[in-house]
Formats: sequence, C-alpha cells, structure tokens
Amino acid sequence: MSATKFVALLSFAAAAMLGLLSRTNGVTTMSGGRDSEDYVASDSTGYCYHHKLVDAQGWVTSDKLVPSC
Repeated sequence: MSATKFVALLSFAAAAMLGLLSRTNGVTTMSGGRDSEDYVASDSTGYCYHHKLVDAQGWVTSDKLVPSC
C-alpha cells in the first residue's frame, strides 16, 4: 500500500509596476518599464519561500531570498 502526501500551499504576492511608452506620429520613440514583486509562500509543512524580485527593461536585476516569512 502506498501513501500519498498532500501539501497545502499558501501564497501572497505584491507587485509594483511602472511603464513608459512615447510615440511621435504613431511611431514608438521611447519605451521602458520596471516591475517588482514581493512573493511569499508557505506550505502545511512549515516550509517558507520568500523572494523579492525586481526587473527592468525585460531583465531580472535583483532576486533576493528573504530568510523569513
């Protein structure tokens, strides 16, 4: 007989975004943006996963593992 382990996952994410799009006569002349997310998750075993992610211009510029939830 095999046992199946069920783990419940609880998560929370907070995001902040900023975007820029400039057009002249219908032509994109400038664009950019950045985004940040504070992602927290824990499961029924007590495991905690907390990352702060930041990206700019489509690249991840920071990924910090926070030691506590």
